[in-house]
Amino acid sequence: MTGPIRLLVVDDSPAVCAALQALLAGPAIEVVGVAGGGEEAVARAVALRPDVVTMDLMMPGVDGVACIERLMLVAPTRIIAVTAVERTGTAAMRALAAGALEVVGKPASWTCEATVQGWARGLTETIALMADVPVVTRRAGASRPLLGRAIGAIGIAASTGGPPVLAEILRPLRGRSFPPILIAQHLGQGFTDGLVRWLGELTGLPAVIASSGRALAPGTLYFAPDLRDLVIEGDHLEVPPVEGLCQPCADRLFASMAAALGRRALGIVLTGMGEDGAAGLRAIRDAGGTAIAQDPKACLLAGMPSAAIAAGGVELVLPPGAIAAGLFEISRPA
Repeated sequence: MTGPIRLLVVDDSPAVCAALQALLAGPAIEVVGVAGGGEEAVARAVALRPDVVTMDLMMPGVDGVACIERLMLVAPTRIIAVTAVERTGTAAMRALAAGALEVVGKPASWTCEATVQGWARGLTETIALMADVPVVTRRAGASRPLLGRAIGAIGIAASTGGPPVLAEILRPLRGRSFPPILIAQHLGQGFTDGLVRWLGELTGLPAVIASSGRALAPGTLYFAPDLRDLVIEGDHLEVPPVEGLCQPCADRLFASMAAALGRRALGIVLTGMGEDGAAGLRAIRDAGGTAIAQDPKACLLAGMPSAAIAAGGVELVLPPGAIAAGLFEISRPA
């Protein structure tokens, strides 16, 4: 993107709007407008056509999720939900499903200048990254893959854009028997509980946060706790402290699946930024397991699946509809 990023700030608190303006405006970002509610935000977005919108979720009247849904219909743009972690519940996941690219938690306190300045630098970096993401309003479907193999467990890696795709591929499994599914979805600290509740409610599938020593159960979605990775050891789960930048680490999950399950492992890399999952998916493929990458053309961000394909560990490249059909194919009526 050439020139400064044109930013619209949406928050029902005038003080927060003023703070975000002061913290974010600079050579790289031009704050072109602010809005104090959903209706005003839609009108401002239509008139100003910003490159990026920061969106509070907890607003009276038209809340942030409803506003995102409207914006993606009338003025599609790149939206970053900026919200208080302790107040979101499943709202953060519903925002991602509605079209937000990322969710960023607000500072726990605005009184510590060093903390707020560090938070603002992180948000500025996120805005800069998201400004280069193409605005995607529709995902492709496709034919179903043939997966005629015995599967002991399924591992899924995702980052930016992941929650809506997870919902799309998992929803058809409701009312069916399927292998344990271990999910490494990159999220900021504090949002995992909301993701688990949201996916559980949306799909009707048992969704839990894993704990060390827990036996793997069929028909269950497992997630890593905050600041923990998720791995298989023998016939049970472990949640060791994170070792790398990605939280949780898909490479670590996939490598453990390759070691524990061999050809009975199925690994899937979905939309996201970076290369997490590429080496681990190659390990699954080398162990004789099944390795799938979401078609980069059907991704919000193609970095992770593209890296997995480049690493030579991918057997099937499929859009979400075909991945969903493949998982349905290996499941059975409950």
